[in-house]
Amino acid sequence: MVSAAEPFGDELGVADLPKQWHVARLGTLTDRPQYGLTASAVSSPIGPRFLRITDIQDGQVNWPSVPFCRYDEAAHQKYRLQKGDMVVARIGATTGKAYLVEADTDAVFASYLIRLRPNEKVLPEFLDQFTKSHIYWRQITAVKGGRLKQGVNIPVLEGIAVPVPPLPEQRAIAQVLRTVQRAKEATEKVIAATRQLKQSLMRHLFTYGPVPVDQADRIRTTDLTIGLIPQHWELTTFAGLLESGVMADIQDGNHGEKHPKQSDFREGGVPFLTANCIKNGRVVFTSANFLDEVWLRKLRIGFAEPGDVLLTHKGTIGEVAVLGDQYQVTILSPQVTYYRIAKLDYLERDYLAAAMQSDPFQKELRAIASAQSTRAYVGITKQKEMQIAIPPIKEQRVIASILQPLDRKMTAGEKLKSALVALFQTLLSNLMNGRVRVPEKDSNAEREVV
Repeated sequence: MVSAAEPFGDELGVADLPKQWHVARLGTLTDRPQYGLTASAVSSPIGPRFLRITDIQDGQVNWPSVPFCRYDEAAHQKYRLQKGDMVVARIGATTGKAYLVEADTDAVFASYLIRLRPNEKVLPEFLDQFTKSHIYWRQITAVKGGRLKQGVNIPVLEGIAVPVPPLPEQRAIAQVLRTVQRAKEATEKVIAATRQLKQSLMRHLFTYGPVPVDQADRIRTTDLTIGLIPQHWELTTFAGLLESGVMADIQDGNHGEKHPKQSDFREGGVPFLTANCIKNGRVVFTSANFLDEVWLRKLRIGFAEPGDVLLTHKGTIGEVAVLGDQYQVTILSPQVTYYRIAKLDYLERDYLAAAMQSDPFQKELRAIASAQSTRAYVGITKQKEMQIAIPPIKEQRVIASILQPLDRKMTAGEKLKSALVALFQTLLSNLMNGRVRVPEKDSNAEREVV
């Protein structure tokens, strides 16, 4: 145990800790850490589950998908995981990532993991939250450097500096953070369920049109290359829509030699959208870079306007969104195409965006991408050859009106999720260094957040 006032406390990057706290080496807070079992994973249930680094994703383990391994009884007892154990990745890109075993399970852990078994000085749930903090990661990064293959070993982990509050405060801190995590997980489930409902609805709508499910058998359909569609719908290509004047333009952000560089970006100005800025049916301007308006004169093409339908066609394939009116003009990277509609009484923007998110369109897009290049890419010429089903405008508007509430719900869910992630990080930082204290009385009753 070391006083926070001593130089050792500087390793935390914290000037002052509360008087009731102390700083300790991780090795003093756990039983002797242990490397995992060297064995081969098998799919047959011939022994216990065999937990590997790759089975830990986003701090979670999908136990039914974890493989098994052959074992003898001595190895089973030595490496068996129990409730309250923590495993830490010791090598590779995920070095330092930790997972808390929250329930007893018949599983052992693999050799690229190190097991930590907290002792009576620290609560497992508090230590688990500590491994998500900047204080922890600053130390892991410092000892690892750029050496992915070397990673960390037991002596390194044992030397990690940990701020240690009294046990009741540890419990309160862990409960506050876990409450926010559960709210985020609940939000993710709502988003996933809404997305699944939208996909199911889209399969029905783009096969039979906007009719109740129990009336689908009354709709006459025709089987085309893109699948079944109602007979009264029109099948055309984007080239055909351009020739007829329905589409005003289809263009990407191919700027030739004048493509902006990292040094050209600034705060504010004209947004420059890459494929990473279009996610889950919306444009995320917080992920965009910005350019000075002088670039509007330097570049010749790739300027999107409010109302354009955007499609990612390079790198990330098939993300679609309707560009809102936050900015008068937006510069697109070579990864993004805009579709500009001229006749809105013939083709509805939100319908077009939904149709481009449908399974038939997405499958065709990916088939062209894999056939055209070893990298994910679909050029403008190929995009114009793609087919799209056009129902009467009234049906387009009904389809859009059915799907829009689901889009709004997912957008609201994504915003709530982002806010919860930000809240968690802020609380984690402030609670782990003692700037924010949790009254002990709050540790006895965890509030449920739904």
